[in-house]
Amino acid sequence: MSGLDVSAEESSSRGRADTAVRTAGGIYFIDLKVAEQTAPGAAMHQLLARRYANRYRRLGRPTHLLAVEFIRESRGVVSLEVQRA
Repeated sequence: MSGLDVSAEESSSRGRADTAVRTAGGIYFIDLKVAEQTAPGAAMHQLLARRYANRYRRLGRPTHLLAVEFIRESRGVVSLEVQRA
């Protein structure tokens, strides 16, 4: 057992986070964007605007937002932002 509870396409009333990872130490929401198809910062903007972390605040565990933007062809990461929610 890994101690991770991973959900792809975690649904909320405001949309779906690409991935949610719950651990004993915290909850992580991850949004992935193709850099060529969005404005810089779009992944973090979506995580904040849609407030995916709100439903987990009552658990009292640290909640983090991870925004990853990558280049489609090379699959290289061009931006990685991390913020505590």
